[in-house]
Amino acid sequence: MVAITSLVSLLGLATAALSADITGYIAPSCTGDVSFKFTSPPSGACCDFKFEVDSIRWTLPRRSNGFAYAIPQCARATRLGPEFTVTAGHKEIKRRCVNYSSPGVVDVRVRSAKWVAEGKGKGGVEPRGEKECLNPNEVAYEHEGVEYSKAIPDGKYDAVHAWVQAGDYEKLAELEDAEDAEE
Repeated sequence: MVAITSLVSLLGLATAALSADITGYIAPSCTGDVSFKFTSPPSGACCDFKFEVDSIRWTLPRRSNGFAYAIPQCARATRLGPEFTVTAGHKEIKRRCVNYSSPGVVDVRVRSAKWVAEGKGKGGVEPRGEKECLNPNEVAYEHEGVEYSKAIPDGKYDAVHAWVQAGDYEKLAELEDAEDAEE
């Protein structure tokens, strides 16, 4: 019984070691009043923002790659050059900000992203249809000088995104705090 418990604990540590977070910002330099986050998406799963982001804060496990795409659904055919790849070698990446839009230099914004664990091939899995892409599961925003981080319920991303665009802070306040949702 002790061996099974140890194996389960070890598997849990291995899964945690392969955890990643992808947070998109509408502003450059991972700043601004609003961000949308994918917390612990599976390796190879497309994270579709459904709108343009100027920068992404990457948290990646060691020996993995992050890929950013200019169109939804992580479509390979339009993947841009190496500036859209983030590589974690022997050390994990914690909260590295990458700008994808620099006025006058590069004016391309990102609409989707994914991370891929080493050994899954360049780019990981093939692009999937929109129904299989993930939506962000967390929104962070600032209102009246206070920062909030709220969980986005399954199937409610489009509504939450509309509330953010409309500045409907009353509806956003009704969402569960992200920390409470993780427990």
